[in-house]
Amino acid sequence: RPKVEAYSDHIFAVVRAVRTETDVLFSAHQVALFIGNGFVISVRDERYGQFEPVRDRLRVSRGRIRYRGADYLGYALIDSIVDHYLPVVDHVTERIEALADDLLGPSTESLVAQVQSARRALGRLRRLSMPLKDVVEQLQREPAVISDETRLFLRDCADNALTILDSVEQLCEMATHVMDAHMALVN
Repeated sequence: RPKVEAYSDHIFAVVRAVRTETDVLFSAHQVALFIGNGFVISVRDERYGQFEPVRDRLRVSRGRIRYRGADYLGYALIDSIVDHYLPVVDHVTERIEALADDLLGPSTESLVAQVQSARRALGRLRRLSMPLKDVVEQLQREPAVISDETRLFLRDCADNALTILDSVEQLCEMATHVMDAHMALVN
């Protein structure tokens, strides 16, 4: 379960990361981060690739990441997780729009089942994205480990997480309207 636990010298945070998939729209896994003065440790179920942009920035010493400290590196990792929600939202949006177009044609049980499956996936995506914003906001309130400068970046990250949550909510409404329109056409 996503959470933040603050200790005297470090923060322990758990978030859920997502990635697009072809057969099930998206998959999710858990990432745990330990962020302290001078260290960041990440633990995850699988290697998903969200951290590759951060690794690349570290390898080429590009940007703030090399000199801002461990709290900034922790922020960069969480920001990368948040950023990976966007392609998933786009992928699900494309799927819902395609199903909406298909439902205007002849009705099939398979098509209705696909819409229901997409609605379930959206419910899951909503449950995953809701705590994401809360975790980022909690990190902003940890003065022992997170610097004032990094808090500003976390604020932007929280805004992005809120945007993702809003997009997911709109998609849920869209999926409901698609199903309602289909039922009206069938009846």
